[in-house]
Amino acid sequence: MIKVVLVVLEWAAYAITAIAIGSVLRIPLVEQPQAPKQAPHYSGATMQAPTRDTASNLLRVAAATAPMAQAPAPSAHGQQEQIRLITLLTAVGRFKELSLSNYERALLMFATEPAAAKFRQLDEAVWTDTPPRVGWSYFMSSSVHAVAATEREQPLVAFYNPWSDVFLITEWRLDEDLPRLVDAELLMGDWLRGGDQLNPIPHWLRSELFKPAALGTSVAESMLLFERQFHGSRTAHWRDRMAVLRSPQLLNDVNYPAVALMLLANLQSVNAFRSVKPKADPLKANCRRLATEVVRAGAKGQLAGLRASASDTLAQTWTVLKSLDTRWFRTLEAVAILNGSDGCMVFLSPVFDTSGSLSLFFKGGKGALTLRRIDVIDYTGYYRSLQEKGDAANRDVSL
Repeated sequence: MIKVVLVVLEWAAYAITAIAIGSVLRIPLVEQPQAPKQAPHYSGATMQAPTRDTASNLLRVAAATAPMAQAPAPSAHGQQEQIRLITLLTAVGRFKELSLSNYERALLMFATEPAAAKFRQLDEAVWTDTPPRVGWSYFMSSSVHAVAATEREQPLVAFYNPWSDVFLITEWRLDEDLPRLVDAELLMGDWLRGGDQLNPIPHWLRSELFKPAALGTSVAESMLLFERQFHGSRTAHWRDRMAVLRSPQLLNDVNYPAVALMLLANLQSVNAFRSVKPKADPLKANCRRLATEVVRAGAKGQLAGLRASASDTLAQTWTVLKSLDTRWFRTLEAVAILNGSDGCMVFLSPVFDTSGSLSLFFKGGKGALTLRRIDVIDYTGYYRSLQEKGDAANRDVSL
């Protein structure tokens, strides 16, 4: 009974928000600033600070901001279409925020019974070694989301987690009152890339590019592939666009076991980094300690004191770092760690508002690591760079 009352209150709050959006849309929206062109290994559009945060520690917090996908300008779409898309994005943002703490509550609020049943199937198929609430919380907190097939009555929203290279594709029905999640599927990223191989190694780690650049490029390419895959499917069912989506055998025998492995590998790596003991792994423990110090320095507005040691950091990166609100650093969590013969690299992502991430390279051995380079990986900048090379299907409502 208490749960039902809470959900009713959530719906009421959401309805008030939707009404407010309808009135706000009568005022011309401010055009989003374009990301500046940067060096190949860096993209530095300013990131927005979170509207609120409840930090438990600097590398793992709960926070919420506006969703990554953005609504189109009124000049590009009619006002009704504008309201329709913003209402969808508001619902998606709320669904994602609720999923950080309790995905079942998010489903109770937004999902139809068939969609909720689908999530129960996914729980059994992919979260075999992880409590589903923990798994979904991590997946959603570090995923990028974008909209596709906006011309359909029931558009699609993808949540893409680059750290595991897994897509959660969701279908939404835009009811007269509030959007409802009606279907969902988890897929390996390689299904959307085509080809004759499925690789469990995350896409960005396969590239020979400098890893922060590889990450930004991979996220942008993956989002564009999702948009193009489902663009123009006004009447056809979205599952008819890919063979794997129509094949229970491929999903159960190939896709789900691979997705489970990829998600578990990323979670185990991150958990090992967060709980490492100095005696067990001196290099990793030292790397974690130094990464925590950098995040603390950012949260206190004291990154300038690191310029002497981080001598390989690009000049434009320092400019972007200086422009970031210090509260942004309190939303960072460790999401990937790379160890090498010359040191370690830590990737940190803001919880919920995953419009970009931060990477820290520490050079040295077990006993003497030194911060040498900081990179801000702006996914939006990489996405817009790819847009300039070709026409994106949903240029105004993605990344």
